Amino acid sequence: MRTLESIRSVVELIDYPGYVFNVHVDNAFSTGGEDSPGRPWLQITCPEGENTVTGEPMAWKGRKWFLSYHMTDTEIVQTAWAAVQRALMHEASELFKFQDHAIFDRHLDVYLLAELCNAYGDDALDGREPPASPAEEPKVAADDYYVAGSPQDPRSFGAR
Repeated sequence: MRTLESIRSVVELIDYPGYVFNVHVDNAFSTGGEDSPGRPWLQITCPEGENTVTGEPMAWKGRKWFLSYHMTDTEIVQTAWAAVQRALMHEASELFKFQDHAIFDRHLDVYLLAELCNAYGDDALDGREPPASPAEEPKVAADDYYVAGSPQDPRSFGAR
């Protein structure tokens, strides 16, 4: 089992432009004493962030990512990478607009989204009508997808 300091020493080696990586401890999971440390968690902050609605400077924090005293260095680094990916997706969801609305904004109220589904049911779904018969399905030859003889061409499997 590793120590909190060994986790922090790994996190100190991580860098992503504009983000700060912090390790905190949730003592609610501790029963006290050295043999029961609190549960560590990682959180990124963006001290020079921007409010995506107003464009004003605004520091922000990402979600909390629980860590374990049994994690390997690789697992800690991969968790930090997941935190960066999620933060980038979160910001992108606020900036991506359809008809001038951030329809993928992570701050949309899930209860209101559920009400939308309840109010419109299947009418809220955007899908294609199934073809009336298999004959209406367009036929696509493998030549349209693969370069003949390429490693991706399934017709060349075993010919190597």
